Amino acid sequence: MVRNFTVQEHVKELHNETPYASRLCSYMGQKDQIQWVIDRLRENPHTRSAAVTTLEPLTDEGYIPCVSLLDFQEEAGALNLTVYCRALDFGCKAYVNLVMLYTILQTVSEKAGMRHGRLTLIVKSAHYYCKDEDKVRHILRAEGAI
Repeated sequence: MVRNFTVQEHVKELHNETPYASRLCSYMGQKDQIQWVIDRLRENPHTRSAAVTTLEPLTDEGYIPCVSLLDFQEEAGALNLTVYCRALDFGCKAYVNLVMLYTILQTVSEKAGMRHGRLTLIVKSAHYYCKDEDKVRHILRAEGAI
């Protein structure tokens, strides 16, 4: 899953679809959305419209990205990132997604000359797959959640 955020090549595990790295840094082969956000925040750190998408509706067919929208906003001198996710697999992939999204927040903050603030996720479907149920139950037991 780290490759999904770092390598701009089709990802076999994602049905050979375009990874987040391409969607964010070469949107539809045309626009570096992360650099666009950095430039926008440098120009106006208080902007309320520094948001980018991973959806490519003209080409998305077999794979619709789970992480859909990244919205950057300054608050009290720090840059926050709110992410809308249509789904997150908490049995396997969510942890890496959280780490990589936080890394994006740190990178954008640094390059925009701002402190990094909070990472907030809005997740429509937090789930795990049956194949990961034993692992999830083990973690929940260890944390005293069940």
